[in-house]
Parts: sequence; C-alpha cells; structure tokens
Amino acid sequence: AGRVIFRASMRRFEFKDGKSNKFWEITLSGDSFTTTYGKIGTAGQSTSKSFADAAKAKAAYDKAVAEKTKKGYALVDDKGGGKSGGKSAAKADDKPAAKAKGKAKDAGAGKPLDARNPALEAAIAELFVEEGELPLHTRAVVVVQDGRLLAERYAPGFDADTPQLGWSMSKSVTSALVGVLVGRGEVDIDQPIGFAEWSEAGDPRAALTWDQLLRMSSGLAFNEDYGLRSDVTVMLFDYEGGSELALNQPLAVAPDTQWSYSSGTTNLISRAMRERFADDDAYHRFPYEALFTPLGMRSAVFEVDPTGTFVGSSYVYATPRDWARFGQLFLQDGVWQDQRILPEGWVKRSTTPSPTHPDAGYGLQWWLNAADDPDKRQLPGLPQDSYLASGHQGQMVLVVPSRKAVIVRHGMTNGRPWPRAEFATAVLAALP
Repeated sequence: AGRVIFRASMRRFEFKDGKSNKFWEITLSGDSFTTTYGKIGTAGQSTSKSFADAAKAKAAYDKAVAEKTKKGYALVDDKGGGKSGGKSAAKADDKPAAKAKGKAKDAGAGKPLDARNPALEAAIAELFVEEGELPLHTRAVVVVQDGRLLAERYAPGFDADTPQLGWSMSKSVTSALVGVLVGRGEVDIDQPIGFAEWSEAGDPRAALTWDQLLRMSSGLAFNEDYGLRSDVTVMLFDYEGGSELALNQPLAVAPDTQWSYSSGTTNLISRAMRERFADDDAYHRFPYEALFTPLGMRSAVFEVDPTGTFVGSSYVYATPRDWARFGQLFLQDGVWQDQRILPEGWVKRSTTPSPTHPDAGYGLQWWLNAADDPDKRQLPGLPQDSYLASGHQGQMVLVVPSRKAVIVRHGMTNGRPWPRAEFATAVLAALP
C-alpha cells in the first residue's frame, strides 16, 4: 500500500575559518537521509543512505547532526529539524525556515495527516493489479497535495531511488528550459527559431517561430505513429543527431493551420537552445544548474544524442519523487523556495491551449484538459484546469491546480491504454 513517510527535515551547516568556505546539508526523508556538501555558493555533491525503517534513518540523521554541531559548524538553516520524526507528510517544496536562533524551530508541514488513507490506498492499488494477457506493468505511483507527499507505491524491483524514463514527459522539461532562457532575455519565442539550414532565400521555414514548434503547429512534415519505420523511431534509433531528420523535413501544411504531434520539433528546440550557448560545457550544465539542482532533482539525468544535443523529446530520467518536484514547480507558478525558476507568466502561457488543437488539449509541450465540452477533454471527469506531462507506456505527471495536487505514474504499459482518467479521478476523490 502507499505509505506516508516522515516529514522531510533538513539541517544546513556552514563553516568559515578564513581558509575554508564549506557547507553541509543533512536531509532526512522517510527511511533514508542525504548529505550534500561542497563550497558555499555551489550545488555541491550528494550521497544518500537507506535504512531498514524510518526510525533507524532518524537515528543516523540525529547522529550526523550531532557530529557537525560538536565540531563547531554553525547551523544556518533548519527545516523541520527541531521536532522531526512526527508522522506527517514530507514537504515536496521544503520552503526555507528562518535562520535558527537558539533552539531549532520546527518549520512544520501543516496539519499531520493520518498514517493511512484507505480510499487513496485502494485507488493506487488498482494500478498494480495485473490481470489478463496485457498487464498494466505499473512501476510507481506518487501522490502529492499542498506540497506534501501523501502516498507512494512501487512495483517489486523498484523503489523511491529508482530513476525512471519519462519518454515524452521530457518534452515538458525541454519547454521549461526554454522558459528559463526566456526569463534571462536570451530567447523570444515569438521570433523565428533561426536555423542556418533554413536561411536560403525563399525557404518558408525561415519564418518558423519557437512558439509554433512548442505548440506543434509548425506545419513541418513528421510521422509519429510509432510503427517500425515511422519518423520518430528512425529519428531516435537511426540518426546520429536527434534533430537531423526534422531539420530536413519540408512544410506539409502552412504554419498555424494544423496541429500535429511531433517529437522531431522538440528536438529542433533542443538544437536551437544549444546554439544559444557559447560552448558545449555551458549547454550541458544548463538543465542541471537552471532546473534540476534548484528543485532538488538530484536523480535527474538528461541524455544527449551522439552529437551532444539533449534528446529533448524523450530522454529525461528521474525518480518518481523528483518528477513530482517538477510538477510541483508548475503548480507553484514556476517558484521554488521563494526563488523564481520560470519567468512570471510562463506557466500560464504553457497551459494556454494552442489555437490549432481541435480540443484545446495542448499548450507548450503540455497536454491540457481545457476543452469546454467535458466529453472532449484529455481526462474526462477531472477539473478543467488539469494539465499533464505524458509519455510513452503510460508515464504521467498530472498537475491539478484547483486541488493543489500532483500525481505521478510510471509504467511499461504496452498494447493497451491505461485508465489514467479513472485512476486520477479516484485519487482526487480520496484526497482531503
């Protein structure tokens, strides 16, 4: 069954003696704790250790805190450390507490939740029932509400520390990275994306904008039916560069006249972002420094193709909890720990329906539930403000602003649809 874990507690220590300029962060979360250390002002490096149960993890955490205190390190940040161990849910956002003065103050995580929610556990359990010739193969479910981890469940062989492939959920990550560049003033998505290969006189592709590619409204020819020799499989497995196939495609229709799902256009966006950086080292650090590290997504890996370009359409790996952090960022309008990661207005624009989608079902690399006709929504029965990152084989990060909820599902569902609307409806019905 899904379990409620201990509230996440964090102690941050800093040490300055004129020679050293170091920090340690010691974070307790459920049956594990993580130590992050390095020079002040950097992300540092992390090590994690899991224990048989949360009580043993808490004891190890307390020991580590005591050691740092004994050695004279200064406690500069305390998130729930003073009274950690009570059974409430873990904060997904870990909002910073004030600097400790005297006895550490309990930052808290809101009203403690009951250790069990039978209705929520039952809703999650349904996805792990394997019947018939085409099982669901659900690998993980994580449910967060109001920034608190309410429940999680994993299939045998998987746990909270297992990174899982997002497939096309990676598109939403790619879009978020474009948003970061917009916030820096380095990209205007209403301007042409500007590939040199499209710059010859009379080439209609020269006018294609970032926005048109983000909304899948570019008009570029691309076949995404996932057959053995469709454009998307050829792109991912035959071409050295993930963007090369789409880069050489002609216009099939005029831009902004037809919506057509295309992983190729997302990889063109990755290519265009790479061209905005002075060198590849800065480009390859970018997702980690701009997004993953600020969010605490320490498990996240963004794979590159053989040419060194991020495969923006398909290849982001992260643990289910870290995928939930990504969803929580959008739920919080692009703000994390009082730091604006995405520019103001980016989440709204990302979740505004593309005029070319017939059912108001797509924004900037996010699927939307925005249709006025309930029968035409991506997730019938769910609130109209819901939106989701969705990937092959049933990957999902669902954000429901009106319920302050983020729901993550990973699986390897093949040959059949999975009941995502029914599952999400049951989960929301079980939430406080």
